[in-house]
Amino acid sequence: MSRAAERPSLAPAARALLTTDARFPRVGPTPEESDVATVLGVIEAEHQGDADDPGPDGSWGRCIGCGQRWPCERFADGEALAVEYLGRAADRVYQRARTAMNAAQPPLTPNPEGTPPR
Repeated sequence: MSRAAERPSLAPAARALLTTDARFPRVGPTPEESDVATVLGVIEAEHQGDADDPGPDGSWGRCIGCGQRWPCERFADGEALAVEYLGRAADRVYQRARTAMNAAQPPLTPNPEGTPPR
């Protein structure tokens, strides 16, 4: 049984850029990420296909915003923007976690006998 095709959407990327966690108050969106999430929301609202199912060519009809075959160029630009900023956000959160972990562990020093530390 094949699964029905899902219409592409920028909404999950916008939500991910705005994700916060009460357990980690320092980890949240930067002002730039918040702005990008807003832009993705605008693109999502203005550039949608007019068909409920994809056609034989894989398009979802015509874009209601620009009239191009959908997904249109503007929507594709939004996808590229989402990938770029989600990657940046992931790198920033990873670096913050890595810095915190390194600060919590004492540095490794060799013991006097010259054997590596455990």
